[in-house]
Amino acid sequence: LMAVSALVIMGLLAVPACEPTNGVVTYTLTMAVDPAGSGTTSPSIGTSEFAEGAQIPIAATPAADSNFVFDRWEATAGDIDNPDSASTTFTMPAGPAEVTAYFVEVDNLVKVMIAGDMSFAHGTHMMLGAQQASDEIGWFEVGGETYAFELVEVVTYDLDPGRIADTKLAVENKIEDVDFAMGGFRTEHSLVIQEVVCKDNGKILLGLGTGGVDLNIRVQAAPDDYDKFFRLLPINDYFLVTSAAKILQSVILTLLADEGLPFDSPGDINVYIVGEEAAWVDPAVVLAETELLPALGVNHVGTARPADNASAGDLAATVAAIDAEDTHVVFTIMAGTVGMGWAGAVDSAELPVISAGINAIAHLSEFGALPGGAGLHHITLDMTAEGVELSPVTVPFMDTWLDEHGVYPMYTGVSAHDGIRLLKAAIEETGGNLESDAIAAAIRGIQMDAVGGQMVHYPYPDIDLGHIQPGLRALGPDQAYDLHGDHLLDFHDEPDFASLAANWIDYAGNWTSPPHLPQDLAYGAAVGNTAIASQWVAGTDGNRKVAVWPLEHVPGDPDIPTLKAMGLFDKWGNWNFQFDGTEAIIIPPLFYDEWGI
Repeated sequence: LMAVSALVIMGLLAVPACEPTNGVVTYTLTMAVDPAGSGTTSPSIGTSEFAEGAQIPIAATPAADSNFVFDRWEATAGDIDNPDSASTTFTMPAGPAEVTAYFVEVDNLVKVMIAGDMSFAHGTHMMLGAQQASDEIGWFEVGGETYAFELVEVVTYDLDPGRIADTKLAVENKIEDVDFAMGGFRTEHSLVIQEVVCKDNGKILLGLGTGGVDLNIRVQAAPDDYDKFFRLLPINDYFLVTSAAKILQSVILTLLADEGLPFDSPGDINVYIVGEEAAWVDPAVVLAETELLPALGVNHVGTARPADNASAGDLAATVAAIDAEDTHVVFTIMAGTVGMGWAGAVDSAELPVISAGINAIAHLSEFGALPGGAGLHHITLDMTAEGVELSPVTVPFMDTWLDEHGVYPMYTGVSAHDGIRLLKAAIEETGGNLESDAIAAAIRGIQMDAVGGQMVHYPYPDIDLGHIQPGLRALGPDQAYDLHGDHLLDFHDEPDFASLAANWIDYAGNWTSPPHLPQDLAYGAAVGNTAIASQWVAGTDGNRKVAVWPLEHVPGDPDIPTLKAMGLFDKWGNWNFQFDGTEAIIIPPLFYDEWGI
């Protein structure tokens, strides 16, 4: 199973305290590896001197060009924060200590490319999430052979629309060295990554960062080239904006329920759309303008499309235009650094609005800690918040992540963690077959707990809806029932399956039924994939990120389900529920100052 030799300790086995230096007594720390030659450590193998209580970062690295993988740390004294993590912290005791990194040699080292823009949290959190999953899994056995993951970082240039060719070249230079690939953030860059990985090399690509439907449209239109692509997170851009509309609906219901505000109906509320200039946002803005806001009955008073890296200063004119329209709610659709700029611009102008929708940067603790409380009260679609469990995997993931990093993850960290776990499940399902065709077939049949809920992918849709829109397809009744089960019957109150089938097809051209695309992440309450909305709020021990959606009922009236209140029904399941730990939406004080009665 593994090559194991006797423990080799480099240095003294018992070392007394050293003479005080400047009044500080130090003790000897001896670093070692087992088996000998299996890897290296930091601090280096050998001895060093540290004072009692010193917090010492330790790291273990397998030997280059070997099949050794890190297994665990052991210490004769002192404390190791996380013995199962290759990078952790050791606390020096009041005496000598020996810390040993144990490695095992596996039969199969599965190499996974992580392709992301490492100048940005979207990319760095991919690596952190994948590494956390790899550390948690360690090595595993399938069919009598051992397996472990090795992550191969590939730097892409997603933040620069002029460097798509450089992203393609970076992936091309490494794709032959890996078994599978994960990554992508901007749709424009993800499309070339998909081309290199799937079409040119026939390998698995798990999409970690973009909601662009074009990736799965390729799977449907040219399966021979692209049927090894699977989206993990986020959900596609149609589903993203549909969920964002549900969040917006909850904000509207909160405003209508507040007797201190002058709103009697949705038509009294002015909504401005701010969507960053990016390919994934284009269809989302059209959907919001033409279908979602009219369905909610609010007044759409304007749309702005700032650059995805716009600063607070760049947004000054946009904020002035929003203010001039007596805007009450800004519907945000953004994932780039513009999210930070937006918070700064709103705060600087003291704009009396509620900002709600999608602002991916608001996932981060840095957003909640912006000076002057600029990040407070913004509401965004999210995967994690304080004390909220979307699946049995959520809390263990968050406990480890917060312990190691001390900040909330970007959604790409969540999806990368889920991606490594999905690959492990697929390898186990194939009996250890690493061929991409076998792994793809396994993924198509997997439904598993993920950090943000359930992970399951759409099959190739049975029904051709080309008469509504060229290339549009929808799940057939049997496929729909396999995914959504009794949720469909309960939600639509249909007496029999035949009526259900008719309704499913009738709704297929409706805004509530964006295209079902093969190997896209399945969406909705019925499949346990809803996400949450988070809001940063002030707390006694610092700012807190809390869940504020889904909501089970209208604020102040538990007898009226939120969706029923405004007729915003869809076929993605029954949304009238909430997760334990969900809190009420906080309306910003400035909003009351301007609009209160």
